[in-house]
Amino acid sequence: MKVAKLRIGLALLLTIIVSSCKNSGNSPGEQSNEEVVEEYNATKSTIHPTQGKLCFKKETSFKENPEDKDVIELNLEFKDSLVSGVYNYIPAFKDQRKGNLKGTISEDIITAEYTFMQEGKEDTASLEIYLSETEAVISGGAPELGLTATLPQAECEEM
Repeated sequence: MKVAKLRIGLALLLTIIVSSCKNSGNSPGEQSNEEVVEEYNATKSTIHPTQGKLCFKKETSFKENPEDKDVIELNLEFKDSLVSGVYNYIPAFKDQRKGNLKGTISEDIITAEYTFMQEGKEDTASLEIYLSETEAVISGGAPELGLTATLPQAECEEM
């Protein structure tokens, strides 16, 4: 009887741990495009840039060695309704993805074509970028590409 209760308790604990692991983290690609749009709509406080630059950056440090970081950055330049920029995913220990985007902005939503290099191959994807006063919410591309992300606004650095 005690062994059966112990097994049931362990099975329940394992189920809780596994389900919480599936829902944790915020690496690129872990959110579906629908979740990204839903998150944007829930926190919408819009901006309407037509000139200048906006930059967004997320750094995730490793617990074992905080100097090792995964970096996702988005740098945008606006000229009227045209937008160009750079969107990079630079992990500490994996292949990098670096690329350029070109598109248009309407209200606070950018629609762009993203051309990037990853694992020695060039690829393209259509992106939607939702801008708010504090962040950019990126959605698009095939889920396995891991292009979806939410990035906080950051100071623009000279390139």
